[in-house]
Amino acid sequence: MSEITTRTRSAAPRVIALPPTWGLQARGQIGDLWFELLVDGTPVSWRYLAPRIARVTDGAGQTHRLRVAGSGGVKTLGAHRRRGYAARLHAVYLETVRAQGYDAALLFCQAPHVAYNARLGYQILDHETVRVTYRQPHQDTPTRLPAHIWAGILGLHPHVPVTDLRAIDLEGLPW
Repeated sequence: MSEITTRTRSAAPRVIALPPTWGLQARGQIGDLWFELLVDGTPVSWRYLAPRIARVTDGAGQTHRLRVAGSGGVKTLGAHRRRGYAARLHAVYLETVRAQGYDAALLFCQAPHVAYNARLGYQILDHETVRVTYRQPHQDTPTRLPAHIWAGILGLHPHVPVTDLRAIDLEGLPW
């Protein structure tokens, strides 16, 4: 039997409407929401949501502040891969971030995962045209995302400007 859970650090597991053999429970860590897929009570796939406000600049030079759901800690144990668990978890994740009113979902990944995330609907950002930056504590100057890390963004509403981006500044640490 498998189920999806989300939980907050201080809250007991809670179940929301999903297919009959799936449950959703959440746990929080510094404002994050963790999603876990359990098989026979054991976590085998997980990810977390890291809330951020990001400043994005479009091709016309307009700056927008977006409420961004950062996606991190994405992992499925090797013995449980290729069973659709990560895709199911991602669907619940997107349903949650839409319900919570986020403007966009943002993730960082390495090259082997770019195609998979593109299939999930993320627009993979080209390092040459989109400058993605973050800031270290006590640092005024932004640091550019390293070239071996790819960023992907998924607009959650039609009015969110994600198709002609030139810059994303997390204005803080990534997740």
